[in-house]
Amino acid sequence: MSEIPAQLIDGRLGLPSASNAERWMNCPASHAACAGYPETTSPAAEQGTKLHAAMEGKSEAIDALSDEEGAWAQEVKEIEWALRREIFKKGAPPVEMREERLFIHDEGAAPLATAKPDCFLTAEREGRRLALIIDYKFGMGEVPQAKDNKQLFVCAMAALDKDPYLDDVFAAIIQPRALGRKWSMARYAAETLQAEKPRLMLAARRAIAGGEGEFKCGQWCQ
Repeated sequence: MSEIPAQLIDGRLGLPSASNAERWMNCPASHAACAGYPETTSPAAEQGTKLHAAMEGKSEAIDALSDEEGAWAQEVKEIEWALRREIFKKGAPPVEMREERLFIHDEGAAPLATAKPDCFLTAEREGRRLALIIDYKFGMGEVPQAKDNKQLFVCAMAALDKDPYLDDVFAAIIQPRALGRKWSMARYAAETLQAEKPRLMLAARRAIAGGEGEFKCGQWCQ
């Protein structure tokens, strides 16, 4: 029996996902080309999975953390709480979702893309509905800052699809092992996301259709 692609097991349904957004938005044919391959792993990837599970509050993962890993997780928590205070300030605690699979639909039709932010918070403040989405990065590799990060952009779009009454979506990356700044954050007004949605949906449809065989090499190659 052939191995079932990971994209179908983990809830992505074979759709273009936020985690690979930079690749399929720039290289449309890559989504279909990679779809049949099982995902590979490595010690670094397994460590990241353990740390994400610990951030989700899973006790067995928390107990398995080394002292160094525990220090990284604690630093992420402290930055996360600082961002929460900055965005939501005083008031009732925001509604919190962790590791929830979100989808982006095309005008109420079938979903065309998916995202799974590590943390998704929403609350009403001073007559505006706000969201904060956070992506944890436990590797040492450099990633684009929040304002240029395609993964966060797709996550923000998925947040608005989940909660269409949002006025602003704040999207943050926390990277405790980075050599420079440990976090960055971008703000997306709902109007901006709505204006950008047709372009994203076009890119997702092209990726699903195989990108007309259009491959484009770049830093997103794997």
